[in-house]
Amino acid sequence: MYQAYRECRSAMSDTSMEQLYIEEEDGAIQRTVYEFSPRPRERIVSFHMVRPQPTKIGVSKQAPPTVSQQLKPIQGEPGKAAKFTVLFDGAAPIKVTWFKDGKEIKSSFRNQITTTNNSSILHIGRLENNHTGLYLVRLENVAGTVESSANLTLLPPTDKGKAPDFTARMNDLRIPQNGPAVFSCTISGEPKPTVHWFKASHFLR
Repeated sequence: MYQAYRECRSAMSDTSMEQLYIEEEDGAIQRTVYEFSPRPRERIVSFHMVRPQPTKIGVSKQAPPTVSQQLKPIQGEPGKAAKFTVLFDGAAPIKVTWFKDGKEIKSSFRNQITTTNNSSILHIGRLENNHTGLYLVRLENVAGTVESSANLTLLPPTDKGKAPDFTARMNDLRIPQNGPAVFSCTISGEPKPTVHWFKASHFLR
């Protein structure tokens, strides 16, 4: 702080009196009285002034964004949904921006972005070949910037086959006693089903 002072002298027959007034920053005034004999006349009065140092206001007190949960790589299936999630901390407001292969992603019907004070989710509704690539999320506030990234890949399509099904079912038979009986049916499936015959609960070999 800066200190201002005034000196007042009063002459007396035998002594010399000096009054020192110091005005503080808050407006208070400190008064000090010095008395000197006529001889010797020399005196030394010293003081110092403190110059305030500039301080950074605002920015230094803000916490930069930090990532508490990084993006995780995704191996998705064609036609299925997928989502990236990032969790973060830091002084608000935090600007969240998503990118794919360096190009900004805008929230849309197929790419929905949901952001809160400490999280952001990128939801991809239906995966296609053009969704593969590097995804990046950037978090920014007045104190700094941080990023997190992960890849999205698609698994090769798998042939799940087709469950067995009857294309022609067996029918009940009425035959004479001791006459032959022939049961037949037609089935389909991929891969080709294995067929077993049973009578009641007994396996027929």
